[in-house]
Parts: sequence; C-alpha cells; structure tokens
Amino acid sequence: MICTDSLKKCIQAAKGVIPFDKLFVNMKLIDVYGERVIENASLGVCGGVIASVCPSFDAGAEEIIDCGGMYAAPSFIDCHMHIESSHLSPSAYCEGAVPHGTGCIFADPMQLANASGEDGLRAFCSMLENQPVHSFIQFPSRVPAAEGMETSGAYFSPEDTLLLMKKLSAVSLGEVNALELEKQSVLEKLAFAAENAFHINGHCPGLDHDSLCAAAAAGIRDDHESETGEELSQRLLSGIPIFIREGTIEPNCAPLVSEIVKKKLPTDSIMFCTDDKSPYDILKNGCIDNNIRIAIKCGMNPVTAIKAATLNAARHFGIEHKIGSCTPGRYADLVLFEDLEYPKIAKVYFKGELAAENGRIVRPTQEPVNKYAELYKTVKLPESLSEDSLAVCTDKGSRADVVYISMAGGSLISHKGEETLTVSDGRIIPDTKKDILPIAVIERFGKNGNIGKAFIKGLGIKKGAVASSTAQEGNNIVVSGADYSDMLAAVRAVAEAGGGSAIVCGGRLLALRRLPLAGIMGTGSIEEETESARRFEESLKLTGSDNPMLMAMLTVSLCPSIPEIGLTDKGLIDAYSHEYIQPIKDNLT
Repeated sequence: MICTDSLKKCIQAAKGVIPFDKLFVNMKLIDVYGERVIENASLGVCGGVIASVCPSFDAGAEEIIDCGGMYAAPSFIDCHMHIESSHLSPSAYCEGAVPHGTGCIFADPMQLANASGEDGLRAFCSMLENQPVHSFIQFPSRVPAAEGMETSGAYFSPEDTLLLMKKLSAVSLGEVNALELEKQSVLEKLAFAAENAFHINGHCPGLDHDSLCAAAAAGIRDDHESETGEELSQRLLSGIPIFIREGTIEPNCAPLVSEIVKKKLPTDSIMFCTDDKSPYDILKNGCIDNNIRIAIKCGMNPVTAIKAATLNAARHFGIEHKIGSCTPGRYADLVLFEDLEYPKIAKVYFKGELAAENGRIVRPTQEPVNKYAELYKTVKLPESLSEDSLAVCTDKGSRADVVYISMAGGSLISHKGEETLTVSDGRIIPDTKKDILPIAVIERFGKNGNIGKAFIKGLGIKKGAVASSTAQEGNNIVVSGADYSDMLAAVRAVAEAGGGSAIVCGGRLLALRRLPLAGIMGTGSIEEETESARRFEESLKLTGSDNPMLMAMLTVSLCPSIPEIGLTDKGLIDAYSHEYIQPIKDNLT
C-alpha cells in the first residue's frame, strides 16, 4: 500500500510548499516521451521518487547534487535474461550489471528451477531483494526444459506453475517454446497465464511466417530469437514485439538495428535484452548499455536507442507508472554519462541513492556462502557409472555409421550429420582427425541414473576430456572428449566439487571451476568468478582445441528446444519432431 504521508510530501514538494529531499541540477536530461534532450535540466526527488522535472520555482532541497553537465537518462531495462548463464550469484551479477546502468531486470531463472525447484526459486528471489535493481520474475515455463525428454531436478505441472507464479509475484510466463504449443501441458499453462492476466514471453527460433502467426495466436507477446532483419520483420508483421539480444554467444544487435535503420522501421515495439552473458563480457562490454552503443553505431538516433531501453520496455510490461522515464511519480532511477554518441556510464542512482560510480557498485552485498543450504549438494552420480556406460557400444562389425550433432560456426543452431567411425572391443572410438567425439549427458539428481549418448562435431578436442554440470537448460552433467577414461574422471571431478566444470587429460585433473550453488553458480564476486572462468577457459587449450566456443558448444548443444538436434539424459532428440534418434545408423563389416 502507498504511504499517504509520503504521497502528500511528494505532492507538496512538487508544488514548492516543502523542500525536496534531493535536487539533481546541471544535467542534460533525456526526455524519452518527447524524444529530445533538455539542456540545463533539474530533477526534484522525495522519498526516492521524482516529484518534479525542471521546477519553475526556486526549489530548495536538503541535498543538492550537481551532475556536472552530464547527460541523464532513466536506468536501463533488461527485458529478458538468465542470471545463471553467467554462473554468478545474483549479488555478483549485480556487481557487474548495475555499474553499467542496469536498473531493472526481467529474470527467467529456468536453469535454477530445473536444478533446485521451488526451493531454488525462493532462494533466488531472496538473493535479489536487497540489490539496487528492480527485479521481476519471468516464471520458467519449462520445468523440465524438455518435458518427457529429459530428467530434471524438479517438475512443475500447469497447476504448480500457476500457484508458484502467484506466490512469487511473477510478472510473466517465461519464454514459452513455440515448437511445443500444441502439447497439452503447454496449452494449459498458456490458458492459465491468459486467464490470470500474466504476460507470456516467447521462444521462437527459426520459425516461418505461419508458425509465428500460431505463436501470436497462442498468446505469445514478445520474442528474443531474431537473428536477421527478415526474422525481425516477420515478427513485427505477426504483432510480436522484439527484444533485440546482445548476448555473449548470440550478438544479434548490429544486424537487427541496421535493418531497422535501413528500412526506417518504427521502434515502439523494439526493446533490448542480454539473454545470456558471461562475467567477462559483463565487465568488459556491459549489459544493456552495450546494446545502446551498438545501436547508435549502426545509425539509430541515441535518444531513440535509450527510449527502446527504457520507456518502450516499461510500457511493454505495464510498469510505465513506476520506471522507464525521468518524470514525476517514477522512481528516481537514473544514469549519468558524458557522451551521447557513446554512452559510458559514470554514475548510477537507484531510488535517488548513489548505487554505482566509475564502474564499481557502491555497496556490494555478498551472500553468505552457507545461507542457502538447499542449493548445495545437488550433484548425485549413478552408482554404476563407468567408462562403458559413457561409450556408444555395438557388437556388430569393426565400423559403424553414426549420427552426430554438428555445432560448426559458433551458432546455437545445431545440425545433424552422419559419419563412419571405427569400432574397437565393442566401443565406437573417437576420431579426432574428423573432429567427431563421443558426448554424454548424465542425470545428476539421483533420480534414475540415465545416460544419453551420441557424437558431436565442432569441439576440436584432440586429447583428454571436458565435463560440466551447466548444460542448458536441464543442467545435467555433459561430458565429451577423446578418451573414455578421461571422460569418466572429469565427470567424477565435477561431482566431487558439487558442480562446475573439469578438464582431465591422461588421468590428470588439469583444471576445475567450482560452481556449488545448484551446480551452476559460483559464490565469489564477479571479479573472482571472472578470473576463475578465465583460468578454466585458458586451460581448455590443453585439450588441443583452439575453439574459443568450446564450453558454449558443450553447454548449448544439448538443449532440444533449439533446432535441429539435441541430447539429453534420455537420448538424441530431433528438436522439431521431438522423436528419438538412434546414434548408430548402421553397422559395416
């Protein structure tokens, strides 16, 4: 409930009856409603809320803040993101994102929900409570991520989903997979969300026009999977607003903005998101501020780009009355920067208080390591795990035709290929010259001990093995390598660490990155976790691979919701038909 005393104080300050708490002066204000810059502007703030813009009276204030002639804009809104993809705790993520101007996130904790269920979601919300950022939950629609096709740490029925959305005050149903719209459980979730006035986010990769129309007809109201100008135009034609993504492994901003500028497309339905960002990328390039800079470089008017990152997003989610502009009645969330053509954030204010300055958060809030016991000890390996259980075996012939996942080109989109490999002692042997390696997904929640096995091309590993408990989106353990013994040792190292990633070569543990929070997030600061990730990624070269996308491919190649082919603990899956594919196509003598 709004406090009437605070409301009265704000009204009186706006009229000049009483002084403001704070008066920000000497700024060039970005007016996102008028799409203009107001010179020598000022903002009066009471109780963390803007009471007046450029008051006409000689305003008094308890504190006057001189902005030094810098530009002032509303803090930026990230329309769709997954904190867990950074492998950072929420507090460490905010250490990186807030200094770059992020004042609001719409977070979909899909991976955490799949790993730790309701307990994980509650812990996640608790971790965000005291951060200098507005956080809204896009409730995970896919728990498990591939229902019936993988084993997850949790299961949310349509009824569970609706109940938890209300309990956790979710703002939307998170990225519904448009490839699964006619599944009964998905239809029920869509109906529940619509009946209870929840927004529905979309996940629509590679869809043709008719499929996009079907997605819009199903109630999907946005999408972040556009990679080309044509895909952007098709979504707008279908009435689906666009979140332009600039993620670490899917940098889509430049081609999409270039199309908007070239064709002079309207931008009211254009917003920005990061989706998935590495900690190094956050520290080096930023978050939504990076989208804005890229958009400006590609020819978009700077104020239009800032409007897309603020007012457009606030309107889309129905929170325009709270954030998204530096206008009366909105929270005093603002960023200051010197160069409109290349906004580099100097200061960030959250509810009128200084939150970050010169790239550093003012008051970092590290979470106590042992506060959330429910997030630890989530890695439980099958008791019978062995080298043979990781190998694709056959008792026929000395050669075998196999189906493999191809991840060439660095895209999330996978493709199906076929190759002939050698069989020795019943095991199909890796072929490092052809860059075709065995890959396995191991159920790690102690439920059934499933192991899905197949082959993959594109990793470049020539010796040793790499394992990780961060395989999106179900977060079972994925392992691949040139040697089955090293694969087994790498999996065991991950389990002993409580989660994370390991490199083993010749039986020796060469590198280990610990991610003990649900097996997917670290407990250190963003600088500590960035350094840990850097050391691990540098160690990947010890496998003989010069592929900088190695870990990303190991992780994302396993998601059956991304075309064309994926692997779970239950087996190799066609992402379009959701039918299982045998990894051995035929046997040759």
